[in-house]
Parts: sequence; structure tokens; C-alpha cells
Amino acid sequence: MLISQAKKGKTIIFRDQAWNVLKNEHYKPGKGRAFSKLKLKNIKNGNVIDQTLSPDERVDEPNIERRTMTFLYQEENSLNFMDSKSFEQISVDENNLGSKKKFLKENFNVMGMFLDDEMFDMELPAKMVFEVVSAPPGVKGNSAQSGTKIVEIETGAKVDAPLFVKEGDRIRVNTETGKYAERVK
Repeated sequence: MLISQAKKGKTIIFRDQAWNVLKNEHYKPGKGRAFSKLKLKNIKNGNVIDQTLSPDERVDEPNIERRTMTFLYQEENSLNFMDSKSFEQISVDENNLGSKKKFLKENFNVMGMFLDDEMFDMELPAKMVFEVVSAPPGVKGNSAQSGTKIVEIETGAKVDAPLFVKEGDRIRVNTETGKYAERVK
């Protein structure tokens, strides 16, 4: 695969290690050759590096196995999952999963990404429904379009939501951006 094809979210082999592409920006200056600026995250140790490479440089894609995993519980700095087919339980360092961990509900299925039998990432649905457990009151006279407030959802994550959202409401949240999408009846 060419570097120019390594889009955000892809996993590539670079310098004999597997890396997640966090960002890939293509530049074509007026003079000189085009180049790509990449931000890469090492899937084993979490190190993040910036690289400038030629867009026609070749990299390999690792053989990534995808498995349905059920999130069981969090224990200190690790998240515990169970393979839905083999019922094998594994523990994953919470730092490997980044900001996605704040949207995990107990007994919820996710798509686990494995390299060399080690879970390094997971995919969540693009949007998920959560219950609001804490919301400051909206100010009287404000309409649905006039402002926002920070509410806490059942997983402990904080979400910027409209003023009309109150405790006990169910809201849909975009798990990729962490933003409020809509209130659910």
C-alpha cells in the first residue's frame, strides 16, 4: 500500500512495527516534491510519532484479526473483556484504547482488533445511547437552541449537551467525536 492510501484509522507496518495512522496530510508545495505528514501511534507501547514521507513510499498492512468481545468490567488500569465465541477472558491496558474507553458499558459487545493474539484497539458503534446521570438545571427562559451545558452519562463521561437535557434523559452520543447527537425517547 502507498503512504498516500494510509488513511486515518488504518494500521501499517513501519520500521518493522505496527502503527495506527492518526493523521495523514498530503502536501504539494509550489516547488519541490509532494510529501505526506503522518501522525502514527505504536500499537504495542502507545508511543506517538510524526513522520514526513514521500506519498509514493510503500508500507505493508499487518494481518489484523477482528473478534467480537464483550466488555465485562474495569479493574484499576485494565479493562476486562470476554471473547464471545471462546469465552476466554483477557485484560487490556486502558491506555491502549484511548478515549474510546469512556463509552464502554458493562456487557456491551465491541469489535476487538488483535495483532499477534494481543488486543490493541476496539471499534465501537458510531453512535450509542446513554442515560444522563447528572445534569445541572437549565436556566429559565433558555430555548433548545440557545446554549449548552456539560452533562454526565452513565459511563462517567462528560458530554456537552443542549440546555433542555435533564437527569434521567437518554441521549445518543457520537462515539468518534464524543459529541451529543440527539435526545432519545
